[in-house]
Amino acid sequence: MTENALTIKDIDNLPYDQIAGEFGFVNEAEQSAANAPGFPRVTVNNKARDAEGNKIPDGTIKVYHPEHGVVYAEDAYIRIFQQRFFYQRYDENATWQDKDGNDLKGRYVNKSVFVKHPSEEALDEEGGVNCGKFKVEDWDNLSEDRKNWWRGAKRYRVVFGLLRVEKGFVGEGKDPVSFDNLPIMFQISNRGTYKNFGDVMSQFYKTKKMPFKHEVKLNFKLEQSGAISWYVVTPTITSEAVPFTDADMEVNRAFLTYVTGHNDNIRARSYEAKRYTSDIDAKVIDNDFIEVTDTLPE
Repeated sequence: MTENALTIKDIDNLPYDQIAGEFGFVNEAEQSAANAPGFPRVTVNNKARDAEGNKIPDGTIKVYHPEHGVVYAEDAYIRIFQQRFFYQRYDENATWQDKDGNDLKGRYVNKSVFVKHPSEEALDEEGGVNCGKFKVEDWDNLSEDRKNWWRGAKRYRVVFGLLRVEKGFVGEGKDPVSFDNLPIMFQISNRGTYKNFGDVMSQFYKTKKMPFKHEVKLNFKLEQSGAISWYVVTPTITSEAVPFTDADMEVNRAFLTYVTGHNDNIRARSYEAKRYTSDIDAKVIDNDFIEVTDTLPE
């Protein structure tokens, strides 16, 4: 079955495992023993003030809403339609220019395709896999350069779904806003939040509940190490089931279209990177040959 082939009738009649696989929901425990164009990106806000110095609520999600602008919300719920994993590599020494032409350092230099399971190898745009995030057998024996290289690449859990917000904050003196059914992308790298979403997905799998039929409530816990503090998100499943509609199916198709487009783009870049490397290698080999003349020494 192709990724776009499911119908509403299939949702209620096909085996759980088959439907779960189509939506990228896998039993991670059993198998282990990505600003997105088109979709607002949910992030976790750890700050008490924004870039202009205005007070904002920390321990909330931050998301852009097309009508309300930037919204901060503690009372937030997501219905998860798709889950994927991918890798990105950050280079603190890589340079780039901002819109004013200023030279800055630090940017993402490589990313991978989306895959359905965290153990799958993910082709990246430089022609490798997992953005160079290799499996470590003996950390203590790695050189500092190799350790830094390993740290530079991160694996992300990415969930696509519909967001509902109650009493979101949009600015001092402004009335709170509430909305639902906002298609979003939540790209998770924080270790605690990553694990907690894995736990809730395993809970869905064990109880044979479909994530797109239940909201998960986002709960925020403050953690601290020295002077640095941050919030970890723990999702909890709400008990009441939500109907999956034709409109929901269209949203899901839009998520799949985005995933497919992203993967096609990365594969094309990977192909070009491999072809370029092959061309360079071929030139090196050609230059290594010694030209032999027909004239023999007397």
